[in-house]
Amino acid sequence: SSRSGSSTCSLLLRVVGSVLAWFVLCSANLAFSPCLSPVGLLRVRKEWLKRCEIVMADSDHSESTCQSSVGGRVGLRRQITRWEEARKDRPLRLFHEMLAEVFGTFTLIMFGNGVVASHNMQTAQQSGSVSDPFASNQYVNMGWGLAVTFGVMVSFETSGAHLNPAVTVTQMIFSDMTIKRGLLYIVAQFIGAILGALVVTINYVVFKGGDALTNFYCTAPFDGVSNANAFFQEVVCAMLLLAGISAIGSGNPPVNKFHVAGFVGALVFAIGNCFGSQTGYAMNPARDLGPRLVWAAFYAGYGHPDISTVVFGGGYWAVPAIAPLVGGPLGAFLYKLANHPQRRAEIAPPTNMGFSDECTPP
Repeated sequence: SSRSGSSTCSLLLRVVGSVLAWFVLCSANLAFSPCLSPVGLLRVRKEWLKRCEIVMADSDHSESTCQSSVGGRVGLRRQITRWEEARKDRPLRLFHEMLAEVFGTFTLIMFGNGVVASHNMQTAQQSGSVSDPFASNQYVNMGWGLAVTFGVMVSFETSGAHLNPAVTVTQMIFSDMTIKRGLLYIVAQFIGAILGALVVTINYVVFKGGDALTNFYCTAPFDGVSNANAFFQEVVCAMLLLAGISAIGSGNPPVNKFHVAGFVGALVFAIGNCFGSQTGYAMNPARDLGPRLVWAAFYAGYGHPDISTVVFGGGYWAVPAIAPLVGGPLGAFLYKLANHPQRRAEIAPPTNMGFSDECTPP
């Protein structure tokens, strides 16, 4: 009863809607007089059927396109999964470690050179305004600290995230790293630094022209700082860096990439605040010399004269290239000298109660 009444009402509404649609179609396309004739009705019916076929064809095409795109995404996802599974079955080789060093150093320079390039661009746009040197230093130092943090994050699991020839040379001296492996690490670090500086140059210089070329690549001494003073400071900075890294990565207690990345980034931020104003705290030959070579190439390409004085600082380039290789091993040695190689009871794991009891005085 109630269902039959509702179905009857629904049928009537459909009939009325169909008649109104036919009437509108007739009036819009053929006018009233031809529509009322049999020929006009046939023409309306043919046109209406033709439009319905077009709409249905478009609907089928869009549905098939959607299905093919979904199928393509599923197929791509399967290929990526198979590729990842195949990589898991392959052993870790030196090539993978080098690739991780390239990518980690690339990330380091992208953030580090990028924050300096951004600072230089904003400073040039605000010429004449009063700037805050302390805020500028904090801005740049924080950028470099986070650059180190994320450079370590993206490479730690495969290569240990050296990203610095000073770290690699220290490992060659104090660990079982071979000379061949260490030299390949250093080559990978220079490649990553050059690639990172190249991408930053394209972004901040190439699209704007030669007038946008500034020194966001490498370090330089502050006015009044001699090369001897700069060399001494770079040795001190690298010493602090490697002493801190040795303490962070001593394995007691065990650490993961989050500990290493976060604390090393904070260490770089602290060194930059305390010593950065005199030399720019390079502490890394690849971080300084690699981008410096990119700067020299673009400086010459844009027709600027006197590359040896402006880019290479009349020989200053050797200071950040050599001093960290002296200070890095020195810092690691001082850390080892100041700390006993045995596990210490105060930082031993809680489960090692026997060792703690042995260290308790009678």
